Amino acid sequence: MDIAMPSLLEASFENKTFAPHFHDEYSIALITSGNHNFTCNKTEFHASSGDIRLINPGDIHVCKSKTWGYITFTPDANFVETFSQSCQKELHNISFTNPVIHNKKLTKLFIDLNSAKKEWQDNLMAENILEELIVNLISSYSNNEIKNNQISYSKKRLAESIEYMQNHYNENLTLEELAKLTGLSKYHFLRKFKEQYNMTPHAYLLQIRIQNAKNMLRDKRTLTDIAFSCGFSDQSHFTRVFNKIFGMSPGKLIT
Repeated sequence: MDIAMPSLLEASFENKTFAPHFHDEYSIALITSGNHNFTCNKTEFHASSGDIRLINPGDIHVCKSKTWGYITFTPDANFVETFSQSCQKELHNISFTNPVIHNKKLTKLFIDLNSAKKEWQDNLMAENILEELIVNLISSYSNNEIKNNQISYSKKRLAESIEYMQNHYNENLTLEELAKLTGLSKYHFLRKFKEQYNMTPHAYLLQIRIQNAKNMLRDKRTLTDIAFSCGFSDQSHFTRVFNKIFGMSPGKLIT
């Protein structure tokens, strides 16, 4: 299996809060210090040092802790699905069912993975550990049943407004413009959107902009170029929003 090793990020936070946000990728993290209290899809969770936190792509979550640390990596859906072959079947739309895992074996694998990458610099060992970690997570903590593709008319129209934002995220969109796509009044659309996604359309648009900005950071584009390409008023505005969502500067994320 030919895979590219993900980058592991090690960070700690003190007196730092985060705005509600989501990722295009999975967020797989080992809590290394403190107590991590967070909300995921409107449900409260608690993770202690040694626990593993699993966030699926698109899951809206917000950290409510102020002092904690973690080691994390963010593989995309294709990366995770690749490992399903080791589960004796190919799986799609893999969704982890519990955001907090208490499993000493997997905790040790996570620690060993970080050591292999950071201290031993042994890529072959890291790949072996990574495969064992991901396969165990998929086998024991995911739900891969085929989901019902039938969705309500209103949810379909709301999804169309999100698709529009994804295609026009660098433009100065208005509430009225988005509401027209759904056939709802501005304020009915706003209420329905908040009920469905637990954030306003503006907050969701900022998430889309930041996700695109994160991809541009990996391409080594300048912060000024990224800011204007993603619809932010200037570099300072982009940096403030990025820091509010990820708890660190754009430069820190890619170091």
